[in-house]
Amino acid sequence: MERMSLAGATPIPVQSTRAFARALVARAMLRLNDGKLADAEWDLLACHRLGRLVGTTPGTIAPLVGFAIHSLACRGDAALMEHGNLNARQALEYRAMLSLLPSLPVMAVQSDQTERLIYLDLLMLLTLETQKKSPAVGTQSAGVNDMPAENLTWVDEVVGAFNEQYDKFVVAAHEPSVAKRKRELQHLAQALRGEQRWWLMLGPRRMGQNFFLQIIPGFDAASDAENRARMREALDQLGFALVAYRADHAAYPENLNALVPKYIHEVPNDLYNEQALNYKRQGEGFLLYSVGENGADDGGRTFDSTPPADDITLQIPRQQAKQP
Repeated sequence: MERMSLAGATPIPVQSTRAFARALVARAMLRLNDGKLADAEWDLLACHRLGRLVGTTPGTIAPLVGFAIHSLACRGDAALMEHGNLNARQALEYRAMLSLLPSLPVMAVQSDQTERLIYLDLLMLLTLETQKKSPAVGTQSAGVNDMPAENLTWVDEVVGAFNEQYDKFVVAAHEPSVAKRKRELQHLAQALRGEQRWWLMLGPRRMGQNFFLQIIPGFDAASDAENRARMREALDQLGFALVAYRADHAAYPENLNALVPKYIHEVPNDLYNEQALNYKRQGEGFLLYSVGENGADDGGRTFDSTPPADDITLQIPRQQAKQP
């Protein structure tokens, strides 16, 4: 019987859920325009829930789609802040409902529970094919049962070396500090690159290690997406606390500490540098932002600014999207 591969399995079609998310946000905006505040809020909360539900689907693609849906919902929330005419009670109640949502996906957990199995399956296929064609066995082997014990030991060493590196990745990926997490992942990759050679010529251990090295960039990109989603979540909830303060005082506060303790228990720090978030009153509105991946304060400039940067922002009133 032909062996089935996890890597070749039909993927769950999570990409199509983006269309549902866009529809929910669009309907929320129509309802908001019609003064149907409660209905608009439920559509936005449904979009948040959809993103989290999609994010629990096995694999790493699904959480990335979930983060994208979360971003759409946060944009809708910003419109609610700006145009919802919320009083303090309404703003804080909606913020409370956001806080009761399930947690965003944790990429380290998703990867360890699903992607590790897929990569191990693929690695075993590659290793078995290599060993089936080795001189010790010949080129006509029908399968694993025809291999001598030394060839299977070779396969076991390859897989063991890969698992060893993956365990180190999981430990590093669970670091609570974004900066420390990135440093640990970079050290892990540098340690392997420092010894990199022609991976099929240096034995099973090097083969397993170098296979892991090839997939590190994907881990890094997925971790970046999770960091941005979590930062947007923090800005989103802080934004509704600011809206509640404005409803009570007819203006936004001079600084975020004015929100404590009535509107929030404590002011969250920027996830990227563990320092205070940047906040500025701007006329009748505000600009609240994180320094983003580069760790530098770019003044609230984002990827679509000129010149571009990577700050993560919540701005009220919102800036209009630039036309191409």
